[in-house]
Amino acid sequence: SPLDLLPGSAVVFRSRGVAALTIDGFSEISAGATSAHRDAPREQAPGWVWWIWILASQVILIALPEEVFYRGYLQTRLRRIWPGGVPVLGVAVGPAIVVTSMLFALGHVVTIPAAFRLAVFFPSLVFGWLRDRTDHIAGPVIFHVLSNLAMLTVMRLYG
Repeated sequence: SPLDLLPGSAVVFRSRGVAALTIDGFSEISAGATSAHRDAPREQAPGWVWWIWILASQVILIALPEEVFYRGYLQTRLRRIWPGGVPVLGVAVGPAIVVTSMLFALGHVVTIPAAFRLAVFFPSLVFGWLRDRTDHIAGPVIFHVLSNLAMLTVMRLYG
C-alpha cells in the first residue's frame, strides 16, 4: 500500500479526511479542530518553550492575518460607507466597528461551531476602537495576541 505503517498502527478516516492516527508505542494524534494530543503545546512542560511556541503561532497564524482582514481591510472599507458614530474616548464608534465585530464573531463560530465563540464580539469592539484610534493595525494585533494568550493561559491552568 502507499501508506507504510508499523505493525499495531492504524489510520482512521472520516468523510472529511483523516480523523486519527495511532502509531505503535505513541499516543493518538487527532486531526480534528479541537484536539491534537501528541506534541501539542498543552502537552509540553509549561516553560519558556511553550510560551515562545504559543506567542509565535498567535502572532503569525492568528492575530496578524485576522487583523489584516477584519480591521485593515473590512473595517476600513465599512468606515467609508458609515463614517459616523458615537464618540468613545476620541473615536467615533459606529456601524463600521459593530458590523466588523459581528462578522469577526461569526467567523469564529464558523470555524468551531459553539455559542461561546460569539463572545469574541466584545474584544473585537476594542480591536476596532484601537484600529481607528491609532490608524494602524499594530495596536489591534498586539491586543489580540494578549487576549488570546490570557485565554490560553487560563485554559492551560484550569481547563
